[in-house]
Amino acid sequence: MSPKEKNEMEVKYQVDSFVDTFWENCESGLARFQKYLADSEDAYVNGFGESRKVLAEQRGTIETFIKDIAKKDAVLGDQSTQLRNVVEKMEELTLSPMKFTFELMDKVHERLEENSREFVTWQRERRNTWSSLTNSYFKAAKNNHRAFWRAVEDTVRPFVWSDR
Repeated sequence: MSPKEKNEMEVKYQVDSFVDTFWENCESGLARFQKYLADSEDAYVNGFGESRKVLAEQRGTIETFIKDIAKKDAVLGDQSTQLRNVVEKMEELTLSPMKFTFELMDKVHERLEENSREFVTWQRERRNTWSSLTNSYFKAAKNNHRAFWRAVEDTVRPFVWSDR
């Protein structure tokens, strides 16, 4: 094989760097978006745990406040057994709906957190399934893009570059 034939086979295309840079930017943008999506899903799910902590603190504060009020009422009033029984019944009547409400809120919150975790897991599995197809699409598009610009460059080459 002569050196001239070898040079013709090893043609360096000027557009390759443009095409590679363009598709590397597209792929890195997709990777950043996927990372952002995963991070936001994690933050969404972790938010439930944080809100549960805050609700537990608030619940404790409210329960303590009501118990303190009931104790102060008992101290201020007559210390008779009858009055103590009335105060205890009032405290029980006051706290029972609150306890029921807190238990209901816990169950709803727990179910919401569980459903959210399942949804995020399902979404990630679905995204991973489509990921290989997306990667294949990017690869095919990059190859087609490169082939198009190489064909354009081959068409223009005889008019722009001279044989040396």
